[in-house]
Amino acid sequence: MGNPKNKKIPTYGVLGFLLIILVNVILWLNILMELGVEFFTQYYFPFIWLGFVLFIDGLVYRFRGNSLIKNNFKNFIGLFVISFLIWVVFELITNCIQIWSYIEIGDLSSWEHFILSSVVFSFVLPSIFEVTDLISTLTRFKYKTGKFRVNKFLIYLITLLGIGLFLLPIFRPELIFPLIWISFFLIFDPINYLNDNPSIIGSISKSDWQIPVSLLVAGIIVGFFWEFWNFWSYPKWTNSIPFFDFYRFFDIDMLGYSLYFFFSWELFSMYHFIRNIGKSYLPKITNFIRGLLVKK
Repeated sequence: MGNPKNKKIPTYGVLGFLLIILVNVILWLNILMELGVEFFTQYYFPFIWLGFVLFIDGLVYRFRGNSLIKNNFKNFIGLFVISFLIWVVFELITNCIQIWSYIEIGDLSSWEHFILSSVVFSFVLPSIFEVTDLISTLTRFKYKTGKFRVNKFLIYLITLLGIGLFLLPIFRPELIFPLIWISFFLIFDPINYLNDNPSIIGSISKSDWQIPVSLLVAGIIVGFFWEFWNFWSYPKWTNSIPFFDFYRFFDIDMLGYSLYFFFSWELFSMYHFIRNIGKSYLPKITNFIRGLLVKK
């Protein structure tokens, strides 16, 4: 592999950086000169996140000597697929209680809006994981907390707490927004731990804080850029949390930013849960379908 210090940023990383600059320049020209180009404001969001992901991956390769795109492209593509699946889950839940409200302009149909939103949200996991890799490469988080033993009673208790937090909003729908950022993590991370999959609980129990803290920092970094670029895009989304809808920064209140911390842990847990399901059952499903086709 060679010395990472001798590595250069790959061409796609440089192109990603140039894409970010280009899209931002066009965006600000559109805003400052009041050009009113709806087509650009509707479709620039995926392009700027494509540039972001390519650039960060290039930096990871430069400093670490390997990266998702360069060394594990299959998993890199898988992040987009699983990110889309996770977004569908959140979309179904939040639409029921109208936590997010979309501000739509132009002539986008419901299907065009769904496709555009799907493409946009497919960048969430890749962005979080790429920034986490970069932070882990540049920084070491070592804390003397000591190891602690995790027993099954504690695991089951955490899982039940997660289920309770998920079901509680049935009685108080306005509470779903803060709880949804916690409940799925409390449900899926213990399951990952029991199945020997990567988990936050497993890392902390070994006093290994590198991934947990890197994810927290990555969550707030990606959250900031997400809300910043979302502020200028159309259609865009906004949220309103009862009792805490004040001190807005762009289109989200300050409490919303704090939830990005938990969101990164939740995404990590959901990703590894879905990935494990895919590894366990996808080959069986594929073989079953292949068997049916062969019989025919």
